[in-house]
Amino acid sequence: TNHVHSVVLTAAGEDPVRVVSDRELLAAAGPGAEHRDAGSVAVDPITVATDELLSRAVELMVEDGTTHLLVVDDARRAVGVVSALDVAGVLAWGRA
Repeated sequence: TNHVHSVVLTAAGEDPVRVVSDRELLAAAGPGAEHRDAGSVAVDPITVATDELLSRAVELMVEDGTTHLLVVDDARRAVGVVSALDVAGVLAWGRA
C-alpha cells in the first residue's frame, strides 16, 4: 500500500546500522526463513549525502549492486532512503 521496499534498522535510538530491502528478504526466503530475524538478512548501508546529484546516487547503486541508498545529512544522520524505483520515477515522470 505504501510502496515501502526497505527499512532501516537502528540500535535503540542510535544511528542507522543496517538496511533490509525486499531484495534481501527474497534472497533469504526458503526453508527456515520464518526463524530468521531481520538482522540476519540486513546489509551495511551504502550512503549518499543530501547534496549529491542523482547521477552520483545511480553510480553508487551500480557500483555496489544495490537498489537502495541511505541518505545522510552533514552530521551523517539518516534523513531518508532513495531507491532504484525513486530514480526511475524521476527519470520517467520528473518525480519519485
